[in-house]
Amino acid sequence: MMAKPTMILLLLSAFFILTSEACPPSCECNKNEDLEKVNCTGRGLSAIPGDIPASTTDLYLQQNKISSLSPEDFVNLVNLTNLWLDENSISKIDDNTFQNNSNLLLLSLNKNKLIELTNGTFTGATQLVTLKLEDNPDLLVKKGTFQQIKSLKHLYLSNTSFSNTDNFGGMENLNELVMDNNHVKDVSFLSSLSMLKNVHISSNNISKIPLGTFDSNKQLQKIYMDSNNIEKLEPGLFSTLKNLSYIALENNSIQSFTRDIFNEVTNLSSPEFHFNVSKNLINCDCNMKWLASTKIEGQCFQPNFVKDFDFSNMSLTDYQCGPTSNYSKDWYTVSEGGNITVYCPILIDPLESIFWETPVKTISGSLPLTDQSGDIYILGTGDLKVQNAKMEHRGVYHCTFGNRAGELRKGPFFLDVDEESTGSGATILALSISLSVVTIVLLFLLFFRFYKRFRVPAEHRYQFLQENPDDGATANISE
Repeated sequence: MMAKPTMILLLLSAFFILTSEACPPSCECNKNEDLEKVNCTGRGLSAIPGDIPASTTDLYLQQNKISSLSPEDFVNLVNLTNLWLDENSISKIDDNTFQNNSNLLLLSLNKNKLIELTNGTFTGATQLVTLKLEDNPDLLVKKGTFQQIKSLKHLYLSNTSFSNTDNFGGMENLNELVMDNNHVKDVSFLSSLSMLKNVHISSNNISKIPLGTFDSNKQLQKIYMDSNNIEKLEPGLFSTLKNLSYIALENNSIQSFTRDIFNEVTNLSSPEFHFNVSKNLINCDCNMKWLASTKIEGQCFQPNFVKDFDFSNMSLTDYQCGPTSNYSKDWYTVSEGGNITVYCPILIDPLESIFWETPVKTISGSLPLTDQSGDIYILGTGDLKVQNAKMEHRGVYHCTFGNRAGELRKGPFFLDVDEESTGSGATILALSISLSVVTIVLLFLLFFRFYKRFRVPAEHRYQFLQENPDDGATANISE
């Protein structure tokens, strides 16, 4: 008689177990070992089903019509590890919604209508590693929101109008930050993210990357900051990043940068290192010729003769600085038969064409020079050498230096050839010394004669003072 009640109890127990773990009618359930996946994607749901098995680890609720989340929705799902809520109409998440979901590792809320997140939104999700919030165009993230999830390693915030970079304090475990197409202006906050490996801040409002921004990011490998308003890259900007392998800075306003934005060990010619500055305003002058030995990707914006040239197709001689004026000496003097160099005060790199106008002839050439003969010829520096100077070399000189970046004419320079100066310098000096010696001797003789003639003997002076005691002063003067 006792067998019947026992059988009934067993049946009831089995019924309740099956009922409690039953799959919601609008979802599909798949249990595999320790994982139980419940897929409710695209079922037209307006709320979270209340009969989701408590053992669920992966819950898919994308492409429904859910508009809000509350603590009751996931209170029994203590084993929940991955939760996808993309492409719904969620505009509100109550505080403490995830208070019982301490095992949650991934939460995806892309493409919703979220309005606000607060410092209570993610309370309880203490093990959260990946948080996806992309494509919530009106989202306001209040200060302190992310400080509740210090375990976070991957944060996706693209297309959210995000601008408040004060939210990243204390996120010392963050490895990846993706926040493209927002309103970020200041990137100095990156210095607080010491474990960061990948950062994506493309299509924002960044105009400057302050020196020291990456000093604490020793692990940083990839930087994406294309499509901003960046104008300058400070020397030493990336010098602390020894693990850096990719930098995307396309479509900015960068005009130039130097080799020392990197550290000395960065191999810029390695195929494993990628640095892209395409669609900027790069001025490919002579200061940028170091690019020729690198694999840096990009194009020249100016000068016009290399506009739109890829760096990979440029040679050293294509990087040119147009001519500029330097200090000018405009008067030269040489003795007849002597040698002199007349300098052209023009700075240019490279020097491709040279033209000198002289009183004798015009001389032109290009480097390297093959003809350096005659009384007048061009040196390897572009300056002019005058040998065995003659009177016909006296006169006005002009020089013109040029390359594909431009040309410049300087002058006049005056060369004076002194026909009487040849061999006369020593003679004039000797004559001057002799004349000085003769003059000194003559002056000494004249002084001696004058002194002897007008000197008053001692005995006459004594007699005079005896006879004229009042004239002592006069006697002294006469002496």
